[in-house]
Amino acid sequence: MLTNLSRKILKVTLFCWLVIPAQAKPFISYEKAGVSAYQSQADELVSAARSSGHGWERLSALCTLFPHRLSGSKGLEGAIDWIVAEMR
Repeated sequence: MLTNLSRKILKVTLFCWLVIPAQAKPFISYEKAGVSAYQSQADELVSAARSSGHGWERLSALCTLFPHRLSGSKGLEGAIDWIVAEMR
């Protein structure tokens, strides 16, 4: 059972996670950053990624074969070697 204080904290947390980011504006426009010049290439990448489940299959295999990939660990090194071999 949530206490009154817990409910207030939960409401404030949800507000901060959901409402504030929706109201935020980027610091710089995409046009000023030069991002719009790459829109067609970005659209092609997104379209290719959505047309196939291959990326999700690779991610699933990576997480199954190398579940513990902490920085500097043997698991991370093995995961990096595996994904580099897969991407060739």
